Amino acid sequence: IPSCAVSVTLTNLYVEGALGLTSLLCGLLTNGGVGLLVLFRQNKDRKNSLFITAILFLSGLIFGTVAGLLFGGIGL
Repeated sequence: IPSCAVSVTLTNLYVEGALGLTSLLCGLLTNGGVGLLVLFRQNKDRKNSLFITAILFLSGLIFGTVAGLLFGGIGL
């Protein structure tokens, strides 16, 4: 599986207690990995690519904030 190193690293940090649940969820949600590279390489519409990247970032930010409020703390 290409670009799974970030997911494995985040999961290991969570299991070891170095990362909270909300940080784990935000990291996994926003991790586009190689997919973002392919998007910017293949999609000629740069505004569209930036829009998709912004959606990923904002969804992680919003989800992380909500999860932090529900589970308590910011998850660090």
